[in-house]
Amino acid sequence: MGFLPMPFCNTDLAYAAILTGLLLIYGELARPGTVLLGVGGAVLFLLGWASLAGRVRPLGLFLCLLGTMAVVLGAVFPWRGYVGLAGGVILAIGARTLTTPPVSWAVAWVLSAPFAVLSSRLLAIVIQARINKLLL
Repeated sequence: MGFLPMPFCNTDLAYAAILTGLLLIYGELARPGTVLLGVGGAVLFLLGWASLAGRVRPLGLFLCLLGTMAVVLGAVFPWRGYVGLAGGVILAIGARTLTTPPVSWAVAWVLSAPFAVLSSRLLAIVIQARINKLLL
């Protein structure tokens, strides 16, 4: 047994902690000054990654990053959400192949697709608000 115990021994819980942490960090960026959102998000994100330490496969990490890039592109370019949804599919496949004991398909789909659609839509709202603010 090592110095620090793994916070989440189950890869499903670790993946859920990572995505929840990212959403909380987004909440902190959307409303600066709410310290608990940022701290809680950072703690969950880091605990999730610490739980996956040593078990991450490069292909899964690449697919997760590619899915995240597709979600961001879906927010920047208004293609009716298709790119964001494709990012969610890529993110789910990347989550499944991310670790050696894989994340279950149910958890990968239930967490990745809504995360991608929600993130893409919220990012599009933020970008539109910034454009409107600059135009005033």
